[in-house]
This record gives sequence, structure tokens and C-alpha cells, in this order.
Amino acid sequence: MKLLILFVAFGFSAAGLVYQQSLIRVESRKMKMMKSGTWDAYYKEKQILQQSFDDKYQNMNDFDEVEYIANLYIGTPSQAFTFFYDVNSQDFWVTDKSCENFDSDIPHCPSFCYKPNGAVFCNRKCHRNVAKIDSDEKICIQKAKYDSTKSSTFYHPNEPRENNRDYEFGYIVASFIGEDKIMLEAEAPKFGYLTVRLASFLQAKELSPAFADTPFDGMLGFGPSSFFLSNANNKLDKPMYTIYLNDADDYNVTGGLITFGDVDKEHCSSEIEYQSTLSQYTFMIYNISFDDSPIGTQIISTPSEVTVDTARSSIVGPPEIIKSLKEAVNANENGKIDCDAEIKDLSIQREKKGKILNFGANENDFCLIPGVPT
Repeated sequence: MKLLILFVAFGFSAAGLVYQQSLIRVESRKMKMMKSGTWDAYYKEKQILQQSFDDKYQNMNDFDEVEYIANLYIGTPSQAFTFFYDVNSQDFWVTDKSCENFDSDIPHCPSFCYKPNGAVFCNRKCHRNVAKIDSDEKICIQKAKYDSTKSSTFYHPNEPRENNRDYEFGYIVASFIGEDKIMLEAEAPKFGYLTVRLASFLQAKELSPAFADTPFDGMLGFGPSSFFLSNANNKLDKPMYTIYLNDADDYNVTGGLITFGDVDKEHCSSEIEYQSTLSQYTFMIYNISFDDSPIGTQIISTPSEVTVDTARSSIVGPPEIIKSLKEAVNANENGKIDCDAEIKDLSIQREKKGKILNFGANENDFCLIPGVPT
């Protein structure tokens, strides 16, 4: 059983229930591309674009490695979708039926579209006047789409206006902010739903190429300003949720649990290894290495903030740190490690002269306990 970090809970919660929802492990876009032999070339294009960014902080919204999704229902009668839960944002959007026929003479073009290799990740019209082609519609065809006309509980609070969400390598465009009943399927304490009777979300009419072949229809943010969790909070026993992930041996099977309202007592230890008081699910570290000795190999020269993320399955960071970690495990340029290689535990030093957290190279579970805003 593993418990990594407790993030500070916000506000208070009325006495309520504890809900548990299964997280389904699926094949990520990255794994599909690796199998088809297209990942290495695509990854090089991403690196060229990323090197042109001025931002010194790493954006966590990269969807190529999403491997855990959940079932979510919108409207009355309910419409079923698969969603990615993101702990680093408060964004809530779903692919809309309008995506099927959307075309625009003036596309949304984030600034990264004009950087080196940015065209690969943007609408083709951002760079030249071309007609809409079949590949532009492929992304929408892959997704389940929300149809507001089929829901008796749907409400449009505002006039249509364009709303965009820009991410590290992609974006979505929406014309409407809709409101409807939201239900998260739960298995405990008994089968049912964690329900918010009226929650706001973006109805996405355009998805950028970054969302092609991704295994989800929408994204629900669990960040500190999450409107959904703020409204769900009065139904929970405690203002917190636990994310438990394991490395299941197969795809399309249960790969973890998210527990709303308490610690996952079945899979996670009751002993808190570390409690962070930083926002956005970050904590400070003083070193990271594949060396569990008290001194270890010093890779980080100054204390650094680290963000816990549910989208990525890889470690990202400044080039000099990643280079040192690659060298320690004899990884190649793309970070790949020989399957037969013997790897020491990954060690994270969270205090200057304090306890070191060890992550076993062969351990397959992980627990995260953020607080829920109110």
C-alpha cells in the first residue's frame, strides 16, 4: 500500500458519503504510435516546438500519455462519455455535436502555432488558406458527442461566444457554456452516482490535432478552483479525494480507483509520508536520483517545485536533470530503457536533511490525496 502526498484541504464539508469510482486503464496515444512506429518522428517534432517556449515551467497538459479514464454521464436522459480527470486544472469540457459540421474561415490559432513545428499541432488554416479536409473531421468522428437537444435538464445561461482553452500542444474551441446534470458512476458504498444537478461546462466544437486518437471524449479538472468539486463537496464526508493508480497488465480493465470524501483505506496506507502546503498540487524537493543512499548523487543544485500529474506516465523536467537521470539508467535519447535492465529505486529527497521517499522500480501502485475546494 502506498501513500505519497497529502495536499491541503480547502474549506469544510458537510457530513455525507464516500464515493468510489473505478479508473479504467487504456492504451495511450503514445503507446499506439510506438507500436505503429510513428512516435519517434512525432516526438522530435514536439521537442523542436517545446524548445521554442519561453516559459520556464513545464506545462502538464500534454495528452499523449493519458492512460486512465472514467465514465461520466451528462443530461436527462443521461448521455455516456469517457473522461480524463486532470488534477492540474479546473477546465470542464466535452466534445459537442456541433463538432461534426464545424468549419471556420477564421480559426483559433494559439501563439505556439507560429513557432517552429507549431503547424503540426494546429488547424491547417492557421498557416495557409486551405479547404477543410477529411483528416480535420477525423478527431470529432472518434469521440462521443454531447447533444443538448436531447436533454431535458440542459440550460444555456449565456449568449453564444467563443471560449478557448489552450494547452501545451493543443487547444479546444467552444461556442457555448452549457449547464446540465452531471453524474459520476460509483461502485461504493453501493452502486450509484455522485451527482451535481447543474454544473457548467464548455461544449467543444473544435478539437486540435493533439486530441486525435486520444482515449477520452472530454476533460474534467479537479484543480483548486474546480467548480464541479465545489458543488459536489457538500455531498462528501470529508473535503478530499484519493487517487489510487496501479499498472494493470492489460488495457480496458480497472487500473485504479478515485475515492471522493476520504482516504482509500483499502489500497493506501494511513501513514502520510509528506504534507504539502503549496498550491496546484506541488511540493518541494531537494534531490532526485536512482540512488537511495542518504547522500546520493546530487542532481538538483537548488530546491525545486515538483507538480504531481495524472496525465503523464513519464518524468519531465529541466534538460540537465533529465539527462542525468537517463545516464543513471542507461536510457537512450528518447528515454527508453532496456526491458532487462536492473534499475535502482527512484529516490526523492523532500527535505534538505530529511526523509527520502523511495519509489520502487518494480512497484506498481501510487496514491495521491489532494484537497477539495469549497
